[in-house]
Amino acid sequence: MTRKLLVALVCIVPGLASAQIVISANATISTGNNPDVVIVTSSNITNNSNFDFSSSQLHLALEGSNQTLSGSLVPLRLRVDGGGIKTINGNITVTSALTLQNGILKPSPTGKLLYTGPQQGLTGGSESSYVEGPFFLTGSGPVTFPIGAQGVGYAPASIADAPGQLIGIEVINSTPALVPAISEVELSAIDNTHYWSVSADDLSSFNSVINLSLNSTPLLGADLSPVVVEADAPGGEAFNLGSLSASENSVTSLTPFTRKILAIGGSTTIDIKIHDLISPFTPDNMNDELYIENIGKFPTNTVTLLDRWGVPVKEWKNFTNYSDPVNPNAEVFNFTGLSPGNYICVVEYSSPTQGTRKKSQMVTVLKIK
Repeated sequence: MTRKLLVALVCIVPGLASAQIVISANATISTGNNPDVVIVTSSNITNNSNFDFSSSQLHLALEGSNQTLSGSLVPLRLRVDGGGIKTINGNITVTSALTLQNGILKPSPTGKLLYTGPQQGLTGGSESSYVEGPFFLTGSGPVTFPIGAQGVGYAPASIADAPGQLIGIEVINSTPALVPAISEVELSAIDNTHYWSVSADDLSSFNSVINLSLNSTPLLGADLSPVVVEADAPGGEAFNLGSLSASENSVTSLTPFTRKILAIGGSTTIDIKIHDLISPFTPDNMNDELYIENIGKFPTNTVTLLDRWGVPVKEWKNFTNYSDPVNPNAEVFNFTGLSPGNYICVVEYSSPTQGTRKKSQMVTVLKIK
């Protein structure tokens, strides 16, 4: 059914709840100073005209179980209800409010969904209503992508500090086939059931951590903690972004993401152990220096040795063990110059995946005659 719409101030189009709307190429459409166009429909919408309503205030409500939107439309507000799939075959740009109540918004390969409004105008998002496919935003500050995929369900992503540039994210229900990079000794597993794909011109300018849903992510290991991993492409090397925080629902990366493929990984928690004995006076060549297990995995560290009164005796920056076969400590220190007795060793260490931590241990300098 074809209708010519002549819009002056406020136009509520009657009878469109069950009619198919076609805005023909020769339609005559005019607008006044502050017009409202309200369209509520359960049928398809095709815009064959050059008028996309960007100069109007279009309120569009989709209430059909399955619908298609073709052509270009710029609604002020878009509400999704009625269930089913709303397929976007054209360019839809929502400028003020997008409400996901019930139904899946699905951009086709020829379609695009862009939201340019404030984050508070983006509401809803659930197992029954999300965007399946690339969802583009231009917001700044904290922004959320209410996205999901068939077979995965609702799996939103949130950026803590978006810079206002165009960025799109979608959930892909397929294996990313990622393998941990050789340098990622703490990354023990990667979820290969689904992943997130990011579209942006320059991710380096974002400088933001990202929060990913753990929905449909299998347990990667009872002794592993969830982390965010990134890669340049499916099938590539995965790099561990760590975990700033995690709950049963989602995990936030410890460091900013810079690559276009994101997935969930499982990381071991590697800890250090300060050996509690130094015996440099014995001829057995054992325990002659301070020894800290796993310190080589945390090259950014500060090690301080305090006497019994808390006075620093020695401080090392980026300590390595003196017996390390690959990177032995080159800083000369005479452990035989220590008086026998008890000391306190304090180690502050950090990594991009585990943050900064601190550990203390009493160390006894033993002299055996």
